[in-house]
Amino acid sequence: MQVLVLDGHHDAATSTAPLVVARLEAAGHDAHVVRLAEAGFDHFMSAEERAAYHEVDNLVSPAQRDAVALLRRSDALVVCCPLEHGTVPPRVKSWFERVLIPGVSFTFTRSGRITAALTNIRRVAMVVSCPDRSREPHRRASSGRSLLRGLRLNAHRLCRTSYVKLYPGDDAETIIAADVTGW
Repeated sequence: MQVLVLDGHHDAATSTAPLVVARLEAAGHDAHVVRLAEAGFDHFMSAEERAAYHEVDNLVSPAQRDAVALLRRSDALVVCCPLEHGTVPPRVKSWFERVLIPGVSFTFTRSGRITAALTNIRRVAMVVSCPDRSREPHRRASSGRSLLRGLRLNAHRLCRTSYVKLYPGDDAETIIAADVTGW
């Protein structure tokens, strides 16, 4: 299985993406990591990208084109990021905003209905790092689950999802291994 791993951590030293990639490769999958901070997703949609959003040729930046090419070659998508104040960081939101656009993740029918276009994606996972042991704020405010549901709606109709929260002191390797084992 070809897996696209999005690394939304700002600091590579604290990233969970290397653990995820190691487990995926140990399970026989091919993983490609995109460090969002280095790939051009450290800012939101430009005026040019926003103007071209509904156009047929809406991939205007090199970062968008590269990300879409990787996404279309993948069978699965894993998003690794920290939760910052109960939400995913801006670079992850930027990737979603600039890559999951009309013609890439969804299309419109003649009647105006939206249909999924990422039918190659059969597995979606989010691995989020929570900054403290207090679970309640993350349970109430986490935008990660909303992003996961949105991805699921644009993927293959039998797409499976998983959401993994890692707290300080957790054995991240064991938790990630348990999730990846079933792939």
